[in-house]
Amino acid sequence: MLIKKINAQKKLSIFWFLNAAVLTILFIVFTVFNRFDNKVLNAWEWLSQNIIPTITLMIGTFYMNVNQENKEKEIDIIYYRLCYGISLFLFVLYT
Repeated sequence: MLIKKINAQKKLSIFWFLNAAVLTILFIVFTVFNRFDNKVLNAWEWLSQNIIPTITLMIGTFYMNVNQENKEKEIDIIYYRLCYGISLFLFVLYT
């Protein structure tokens, strides 16, 4: 079974951006209600080190692929599912 590469990237991007937004909102709420005690900077450093590089890489890759001529390229759906599963596992570990 095949899936268009661009569609797989869009679905993975949506997953990452939504989960990153939820984590960021949680961190804001925890910061406001002093849930991190005196380790606020450590918590935000952890979040930024684990989320921002991945999001930035996804944006750059997505931009490069959108501007290429082979937008109709298809990949085996197992690779999409593998990436999605790993992403889900990481976000379960993060939360």
